[in-house]
Amino acid sequence: MKLKRKQQNEILVVDDTPANLKLLVDILISQGYKIRPASNGKQALNAVAARKPDLILLDIMMPDIDGFEVCRELKDNKQTQDIPIIFISALDALSDRVKGFDMGGVDYISKPIQPEELIVRVRNHMQLRNMQLHQEELVAERTQELLHSNEVLLKSQRHLEQAEQIGHTGNWERDIATDACFCSDEVFRIFGLEPQAEVSGKIEDCLAHIHPEDKKNVDDARSEVISNPADRYKSEHRIIRPDGTVRFVYEEGKINCDSSGKAISLIATIKDITERKLAQQKELDNAKLIHKMMLETIQVLSATIEKRDPYVTGHQQRVADLSMAIAEKMGLKVSVVEGIKLGALIHDIGKIYIPAEILSRPGKLTDIEFELIKTHAQVGLDIIKNVKFTQPIAKMILQHHERLDGSGYPNGLKEKEIILEAKIIAVADVVEAMASHRPYRASLGINIALEEIKQGSGSKYDAEVVQYCVSLFNEGGYTFPASHELKKLM
Repeated sequence: MKLKRKQQNEILVVDDTPANLKLLVDILISQGYKIRPASNGKQALNAVAARKPDLILLDIMMPDIDGFEVCRELKDNKQTQDIPIIFISALDALSDRVKGFDMGGVDYISKPIQPEELIVRVRNHMQLRNMQLHQEELVAERTQELLHSNEVLLKSQRHLEQAEQIGHTGNWERDIATDACFCSDEVFRIFGLEPQAEVSGKIEDCLAHIHPEDKKNVDDARSEVISNPADRYKSEHRIIRPDGTVRFVYEEGKINCDSSGKAISLIATIKDITERKLAQQKELDNAKLIHKMMLETIQVLSATIEKRDPYVTGHQQRVADLSMAIAEKMGLKVSVVEGIKLGALIHDIGKIYIPAEILSRPGKLTDIEFELIKTHAQVGLDIIKNVKFTQPIAKMILQHHERLDGSGYPNGLKEKEIILEAKIIAVADVVEAMASHRPYRASLGINIALEEIKQGSGSKYDAEVVQYCVSLFNEGGYTFPASHELKKLM
């Protein structure tokens, strides 16, 4: 069922000075926003409890309950902690701004209000909020679909287990000297025939019901065991019944010898495994469906980030390509390599919460802005933690900026606390970022990028990962894919 979200555009404006409140309301109404005013902190909290707004403009210096306390109460409540808050205040000291961001504010506008600045900042945050809610809707839909498919897959697996317990089983024996075959009644039923005393005197008649594409393999297996009486043979193949229907059977046989050790007959057990094979195919189809849905979810998430930060278009795909190349060179399992690809494709999903003007700023970031950037790893985890991936995608996103010596973020993890997949993505991320152009600098080149990871090998970055990464470029001739090749990763 498709999720429905309410129309965006509602803003709660909180200021205890009537003139300021009227100015804010008038400016925002002129831009087409639906506005709810509140003249103090208590009214603000009551207004949010009655109906969640999409954005809050919050004055700090208010009697009784100031803006910081209002923010703290909202952020402590799981029902309201996701509402973006822009502080508006005459307090313009760096410490006040830091406190505002530290409490969870997304922006800080100083008084006196400049209408043009207010309009631009509110518009940016409303676009971000709409995108965030739309993304949550898409992820929620995908999650529901994945959960449903997982449930179907589990049922299929249970059906497969049940299928193992059912199915007709019969026995047959072939006289090696005469080629006569004698079968139990159950064998005839498996072949869709009425029970008879004898099939025929020739082995060709025993093979007649076997699917033409499988005949040679079955005949070869039976002949091999006759040549080597100590062995057993096993075969899964198809048979065609007189009515044209195809059944799958499992056959296992051995040689029966006389007292002198001479082979006298070939005896075998045959079991109808059609139900099991059909269940296996259904399980495979469901697994492919789940994988396809995961990739589609990844595509949506990855595209969302690039729309907000066009300066790094292709960054995540290139990091994914290099991460996969490193993982493959390390000899990791195919499933692990695929998981690394998925994790790398959305490792920066948390940047959806970062204001676009900060992401694309050409100059050096302030300390406050850099602290805000650093939140993207934790935010990324929060966004996708409820999606049921088969690989530790959430941990990859959370840990891709952690470093072995504990100097990384967000949790300062060390050594074995960091999963291997995140260590691989971390190295690929650094190399790609340094080798590519950014709004604040030109490309530093691949040689400088490789020198950076070599200098940090064993201290910041996993030594084995660094070794394989450097080897890819220096000896394997690896290059990042061109723009027109990136879609292949998706």
